[in-house]
Amino acid sequence: MTPTTRSHAKGSRKFLAICSADLHPKILKSFLSHANQQVAIAANIDLSDLITDDSDDKALSSVKVIERKLPEWFQTITKFMDTIAHRSDVNSKALIILDANTAQDKSTCFIAVDNRADEYSPSPYRGFRCEFASLVPALEALAYASAIDLRNQAALCPGAWRKEILEAKKQQPSGIKRSDYPVHKAWSTELVPSNNETSKPYFPVFRTADVSLEVINGFLKTNYDQEWGPSGIPDPRVSFIISLSPPYCQAPAEHPLNSVPETPKALMHASPEDCDAIARCCFPAPDGGIPELNYQRFIVMDELTEEEKTVIVATNNENGGQLLMARCDFTGALAALVAPGETGLSMDHQIHDAADNGNGVIRISPD
Repeated sequence: MTPTTRSHAKGSRKFLAICSADLHPKILKSFLSHANQQVAIAANIDLSDLITDDSDDKALSSVKVIERKLPEWFQTITKFMDTIAHRSDVNSKALIILDANTAQDKSTCFIAVDNRADEYSPSPYRGFRCEFASLVPALEALAYASAIDLRNQAALCPGAWRKEILEAKKQQPSGIKRSDYPVHKAWSTELVPSNNETSKPYFPVFRTADVSLEVINGFLKTNYDQEWGPSGIPDPRVSFIISLSPPYCQAPAEHPLNSVPETPKALMHASPEDCDAIARCCFPAPDGGIPELNYQRFIVMDELTEEEKTVIVATNNENGGQLLMARCDFTGALAALVAPGETGLSMDHQIHDAADNGNGVIRISPD
């Protein structure tokens, strides 16, 4: 069957969007209005009918929903990726998924990139959530940035990639010069040494913005008031970074704190990449023993922490040492960081799942 594109634009290769949930035509119209004729919605599973005209109400009302059921879902996505790779009218750089979260928030989608060649990938694709309003710049960014890069950038937002927030971040000066923090020879991707007699290594918390004592204590209470495992084994603890030279912290932070922990002036507006450089350089134990602070997994309290009640959780020992990060609610922060060592559930998998099956924010039940 000859593909039909319902559009007024000609001669351009469109990114393809598919629906894995039943979406109201108004949502699809809004999506296409932000796509600036650069995206086509697949009206059916064989891709014979592509819709780019946001005024075609009849077509938008009959878009085929692709059932999201494993393992058939992965097989379907793989087939789509193979098909669009050979379509001259479709841009195969990414596949856009309009899903159940799109139906709920009416303003975000999931941008998926073929990742079958990556041995570390938890699925055939990697990707990130994106606001409709930032769809075009996000797709353009794929020309020079990887899916992980853009997923990390989405962590700086409330969960979905948003251009104006990222532009504002670029304007904030950081007092950290990363070249001053070379990677310590004891840093490695092997799991940080620990034992069952203490809570060490503590998970470092970098506070890079003003956060009230009430919110900080709320974060500590939410994380500490959980069932962490067998009695007799110390629960995980966090420690706030108060200095960029030893001692780096006064560990551990116990609830409730009486005052906001000091933060080095240079850390204000520092990026997670800056914090990562500090962690790799300063926190490994010189003798390779149990360090006071975890140099692989850490938390960042930033400008969104006060209002959104979320933090950034990050790891640097997965995927060959890449920095991976996501926005996370207070309840899930410590649980997300503990999971790789306790359950084998990687941070990469958790971050991917939060974007692919959620709203981009890691949320873990305390149960």
